[in-house]
Amino acid sequence: MNWRVAGPPALLSLALSILTVGTGPQWQDSTIYLTAVYEYGVLYPPGFTLYLTLCKAWTLATAPLFGFTLSVHLFSSLCVAAAAGALALAAWAVSRHVAASAAVGCLAASGYTWWYAGIYAKGYALYALIVALLLLSLIRREHRRAMVLLALGWAAHPSAALLIPAFLCHVYAHRREIGELGRRKLALTAGVALLAGLGPTLLLPLLSARETDAAMGHVNSLGRLAAYAVGKKFVEIPDVWGWSTPRVLTVVRYVWEEFLVIGLGLVALGLLALRREGPARVLGIAIWCGSVAVVTTLFKIEGQHDLWLLAAYVPLWAVAAVGLGELAQRWRFAPAAVAAAGVLWAVAANYRDVNQRGYDLVERFGAAHLRPLARDAILILGSDDTLGVCRYLQAVKGERTDVLIVSAPLIWSPESQDWYLERLRKRRPDLKAPDERPPDPTADFSRVSQPLVAQAALANANADRPVYFEAPPPPRALRPDFVAVRSGLLWKMTPKGAAEPAEDVDGDAEEVASRIRRSRGQSLKMGEGRLVVAPEPYEWRYLKVLLVARAARAERRTALRTPEGFREAAALYESILRLDRDEVFDGRCAFFYGTSLAALGDRRASVAFASALEKGGLAPSQEVVAWLQLGDRHRAEGRAGEARACYERASKLPAQDPALRAEIERRLK
Repeated sequence: MNWRVAGPPALLSLALSILTVGTGPQWQDSTIYLTAVYEYGVLYPPGFTLYLTLCKAWTLATAPLFGFTLSVHLFSSLCVAAAAGALALAAWAVSRHVAASAAVGCLAASGYTWWYAGIYAKGYALYALIVALLLLSLIRREHRRAMVLLALGWAAHPSAALLIPAFLCHVYAHRREIGELGRRKLALTAGVALLAGLGPTLLLPLLSARETDAAMGHVNSLGRLAAYAVGKKFVEIPDVWGWSTPRVLTVVRYVWEEFLVIGLGLVALGLLALRREGPARVLGIAIWCGSVAVVTTLFKIEGQHDLWLLAAYVPLWAVAAVGLGELAQRWRFAPAAVAAAGVLWAVAANYRDVNQRGYDLVERFGAAHLRPLARDAILILGSDDTLGVCRYLQAVKGERTDVLIVSAPLIWSPESQDWYLERLRKRRPDLKAPDERPPDPTADFSRVSQPLVAQAALANANADRPVYFEAPPPPRALRPDFVAVRSGLLWKMTPKGAAEPAEDVDGDAEEVASRIRRSRGQSLKMGEGRLVVAPEPYEWRYLKVLLVARAARAERRTALRTPEGFREAAALYESILRLDRDEVFDGRCAFFYGTSLAALGDRRASVAFASALEKGGLAPSQEVVAWLQLGDRHRAEGRAGEARACYERASKLPAQDPALRAEIERRLK
């Protein structure tokens, strides 16, 4: 190995990781993976057992020295540093320029996604290492090793299947060399590759037998093993594949943030140089990168497609080394100058958003959901972030182990109800099973997304064992003797007449808003059979629940029907609208802001009502009120024509009660 090539990128990557790695959990799946490694339990499909096993072994050796969570992050640091070194070697193999290859490895190591993968508790760093080694083997024409690495890449992450088209092109281009290996060697290699790809997955039944609390599956049959291995659960989601303009635009932004001007310029120079040698290599690179980028973009449910794209970046950096080698032939100091400028630019652009030192928002987000709960409560959660961090706090940190955390997707899913309910009952023998019959036999449950979840909670709700939800069950699912009341960031099932005052927990909203970073997450919404995706900062997931709690607080102030109550409500609604930079809240927030201002006689009410109508989402009666208020403002300012137009718009809206109809007719007269 040429350490002059691999050493500088690997050391730089380690240095960047050490400067920015944190000791706490991070967003998205970080907490889920941390808990799975800690318990050595079953993750979601396809299981990621290669990463779990290797990382578990690493933590057994290093956790006493670094602490468990930091140890897991450092496993990623080690993998991504080795990946940077392997990438530099691949760049050297194609460019044959030592300085250019080392420089490009340093540029890659300082890219946002590459850097972030090295301090994140998930298998992308391991996957990047395998992909870099695969590219190195393909360039060196080490065909048998490449076959095994491709299979091993699939064991690390299923998106490695997107590299098969490029690998097949390589096989076709070198079919004579591969044929000379002989059938026996090829058969032996195929067997080793099969073992490398499927062997780790065969550990799933053993992991399932451990029956860990945070397990996300139970693979106890050949059918379940096959379904788990291919990720059947995800690929069958309605509208999971398709075009999404916001997602395409985020991919373009991710590429820019990774390469910046210097990296993109070197890639362009490298492609021009390779094109002069012939179209074969350029075509191979296009197939590799195109397969990854296109399928990743179309697979809409994947919220961390920025990290999927690491596999597409690897060959592009090797191309960049060819371009930098061309520059070095004209000016021998070009590699050093370009590396220094590119790394400094990348560090300046990325450091704030990558740095995890002292970053505590994820743990605070989980603590705000878990710590305030009553003793021996049942907590039903549905989102990955909330479920993951609360389980992390329980399993890894040992907090609130008296609370029974229930996964709404697992208790609802027909594939998991049997084993999951049985496992919950081992913790709580008195736990009741969901009642498939609703409290009201005439109720329509066709639009209730998780009726069994509501029933499971209601069957266990009593004064001694309160039940909490992220969102309240639909009213028609409630037992007649219970109500759902706001309790902090959650909803609590309580007997009627015993409702407790809701706790005000929204005081951190301004601080969280000030710490929002770049949009590297993705929001998912299912509506009318369509999966709608949009980029979002991870911090918004905490800020949003704080703002929802603040809106509930404002509603309680409005209910007082006093000047002071309206004044406080108006201030709260105004702060929500100011902090809601992505305009996630619809027009109802602006409408209630307008009603509070109108009650105070504040002239700004008309502006709020106009904003509410523009944003939409209002009930018909609210639209009527908003148009009437706007008409009254126009009339007060002497614009009779505009006022009448507003009143006529209100008269055409459906579902008006007699009182509103009378108000409209009175104004029209």
